[in-house]
Amino acid sequence: MSTPTHPISDRAVSYLRTVVPVLWGSAVAWLLTVVVLPAEVTDLLSSDLAIAAVTALVVGAWYVAWRWAEPHIPDWLTRLVLGSAQTPSYAGRHAASTEYTPPTSGTPPSTDPLPSVGRVVRYTSKAGDGVESPALVLRTRTSTVPGVIDLWGPSPDGTLSGTGRPVGLVAELPDDLTVDLLVHGLGGDYREYAVPHGVGPGAWSWPPRA
Repeated sequence: MSTPTHPISDRAVSYLRTVVPVLWGSAVAWLLTVVVLPAEVTDLLSSDLAIAAVTALVVGAWYVAWRWAEPHIPDWLTRLVLGSAQTPSYAGRHAASTEYTPPTSGTPPSTDPLPSVGRVVRYTSKAGDGVESPALVLRTRTSTVPGVIDLWGPSPDGTLSGTGRPVGLVAELPDDLTVDLLVHGLGGDYREYAVPHGVGPGAWSWPPRA
């Protein structure tokens, strides 16, 4: 089915694809009761309730039949029997939420955002004791400022201030999922550098949704 050059709004499409089948179905139901069906049957359908039921049945059958045939008929015929060759997209409050839900473990799929500075993640102690602590992302590969790293000098000496580079601090992180962290441990805060994403000791992961 071709896409119209100047598509109308979704609301107008929904109105057309509701009203036009109702008009067609009502017309067909009237023809059935007045012209096609024998007098004995029309006498049985003389009450308002019976006529309304037949009309509703015919309208439903009309819509279902033409919706089934829609992929196989030309656009002009679709417009004639259904009101529009477009199909509305019901966006808004009923649309699927695009809010990010952090994964609990494993490598994030490509649709997930990358970690960013200031996000809180979960860090698993590299000691292998299973201790997990909240941690703040201090640096990502995209947020790295080469000039700042260069000030530390090329060789680490274990200091956290002054001119020496802290042990583990690399000038360039290897990928977008490797980060530097400020870990809020039970015994105090400490830093971990070049922490990979994953499950297990020495890795970070997104905290599960409560």
